[in-house]
Amino acid sequence: MSDANACKRTGTLQTSYCTHDFVITGKIMSVTAGQRGSAKVEVALIKAYKTGRLNVAKSGPTTSVTLTSTCKRCPGLSKGLNYVLMGKVDAQGNGQLSPSSFTLLYKPIHAKALALLSRKSC
Repeated sequence: MSDANACKRTGTLQTSYCTHDFVITGKIMSVTAGQRGSAKVEVALIKAYKTGRLNVAKSGPTTSVTLTSTCKRCPGLSKGLNYVLMGKVDAQGNGQLSPSSFTLLYKPIHAKALALLSRKSC
């Protein structure tokens, strides 16, 4: 399988919402290379729609989360841009992104759809 196919998003906001442990919108503050091809992703939270056990840190007016991506190229996240991020949470409350996680460049129109989804029970 090529890298392009590995990073292809599957599903939609609607079909992905319930299958993930956390659903947030946020601005990528940094992406730092980690061990074995992974990456640490610092995200300034715009809004948390579903957090589950996700560790969320508040520092002054800023709320942020640190996510671990199992593959630094996939999903491809760019510093300074806003995204819808969906992923899994491990037993310690750490957010995990993988090539199968749902990520989408965030646009204001997504807020309405996410707000509607957050009111439905999964």
